Amino acid sequence: MLHPFKCAAKSYGSHPSVEDFEAEVLKEPGFELYVLDSDHVAELFRHLGPLAENQVYIPQPYPFLGGSEALETYEKGDAWVFMHVVAHMHRLDGGA
Repeated sequence: MLHPFKCAAKSYGSHPSVEDFEAEVLKEPGFELYVLDSDHVAELFRHLGPLAENQVYIPQPYPFLGGSEALETYEKGDAWVFMHVVAHMHRLDGGA
């Protein structure tokens, strides 16, 4: 699991199915509170609407570049581009 704004990643182990991963990790109260921030995601959904496949909500600017993560700073963006930018900013892409 990547935690892009914290420059971190964590292994939650292997799970026999997506449903098991969801039940054991994503629905765990601490994960939901500290990582997913379900209330914030619900506000983003109401503000920007549903995401298409391979989209994520992205704050502009990114928090590690001084962004506030305030609701009005978010846009929808491509998940793969987002991950590439985050990796590059944190030097996780092997770049110099």
